[in-house]
Amino acid sequence: MDQIELVLKLLEEDEEEKNQEWLVNLLELLIGDGESPFLKNISRCLASRYLDLVKVCLLTVTWLSSRLPVLNNSGSPLPAFSAIIYQMKGILQSADLELKTLASLSLFSFQQDIRKQGPFDEYGRRYCYTSS
Repeated sequence: MDQIELVLKLLEEDEEEKNQEWLVNLLELLIGDGESPFLKNISRCLASRYLDLVKVCLLTVTWLSSRLPVLNNSGSPLPAFSAIIYQMKGILQSADLELKTLASLSLFSFQQDIRKQGPFDEYGRRYCYTSS
């Protein structure tokens, strides 16, 4: 490997590290301790009667839930999502296939994050594996 390739590789690694750090900071800002205005507004949107708004919120939650493994070093943010998880389980009862699909993807991501953390705790048993 010549010097130019080495420098380019180091720059790429540095950029990836900065992107990862930015993502962690963004997620911590959005999620906070579970009392963040962002999560409260997402919860309100999921309860909306306007399907387009619900879809946008579900897309956001799907993205957030797929990014949770990035926060493994910061402790589990899953309890912050308990109200949202409960609402998504209710959405699974809806007739809209797109809503069901998005809710399923989010719940699957939450479930995967719980599994990576080890044995199921009270949170996992209570919110992710009980019937709605």
